[in-house]
Amino acid sequence: MATALAVAVTSLVSAAPAAVAADVLLSQGKPATESASGGANYAPKNAFDGNAATRWASKSNTDPAWIRVDLGASANISRVRLQWDLSCAKAYRVETSENDSSWTSIYNTADGKGGVEDLTVTGRGRYVRVYGTTRCRTGTSYGYSLQEFQVFGSSGPVEGEPPTAPTDLVASDIKPDSAKLTWKPSTDNVGVTSYEIYNLGQFVKSVPATPTSTVMTGLKPNTMYGFYVNAKDAAGNISQASNTAEFKTPPAEDDPIPPTAPKNLRSTGVTANSVSLAWDAATDNVGVTRYEIYTG
Repeated sequence: MATALAVAVTSLVSAAPAAVAADVLLSQGKPATESASGGANYAPKNAFDGNAATRWASKSNTDPAWIRVDLGASANISRVRLQWDLSCAKAYRVETSENDSSWTSIYNTADGKGGVEDLTVTGRGRYVRVYGTTRCRTGTSYGYSLQEFQVFGSSGPVEGEPPTAPTDLVASDIKPDSAKLTWKPSTDNVGVTSYEIYNLGQFVKSVPATPTSTVMTGLKPNTMYGFYVNAKDAAGNISQASNTAEFKTPPAEDDPIPPTAPKNLRSTGVTANSVSLAWDAATDNVGVTRYEIYTG
């Protein structure tokens, strides 16, 4: 079975309730795509045809995977209903986007139940996707499978004013395992409360509104990264993305910090022509790759 699940929408919450049209089913019959095909009989369109006898399936034995629907125009999203086949998602996100490129998470779980999951959400965007990261049936080759993926909301006016996009995002102090990101602040009629950090379209973390900088740790040596930032205000409105700061971390060989010394060296066995040694492991900011043994 194939694995893919996505629909785009940009998260947006109103600062004050507004009179908008009643929520309606927005996704039925709309164009859909996937991360990788699970076969011609399990096309993405099956999840949006209103028929639970058909289904979408992602590529077999593949994590992550997504399925995405294009609503045709930006809309306020209030509810997402997922009707899973047996091959459900244990961990997944529902994300929205205005441009099918920069994504905002409006629902995230590591405890998916399968069956029918009727989710109350708040977001806005043209695209909505389900992004699966852990399959329910991990002991098999099956991917993800949805009988129906329904998006509800209204195409009425935007409820609230989003912040301006952060600007002049730059990366500095780039090391094999970390880098510092700095940007100019967003402005907002309500007040910016936090910034959301993404790498290559994937959410990484949220940071407070001040300072407008953060250190990204846990990076891999000799690896390309592309970070961008969204601002979020007190009403829950999300800005457009900042510029992308792209860089490549240096190789681990450039790491100037040595490992700690191994401790508690001891003999665990002696014969006429050999000795067995053991010790407590060293630690290192990048990783210990080997130990060298010396005599005399």
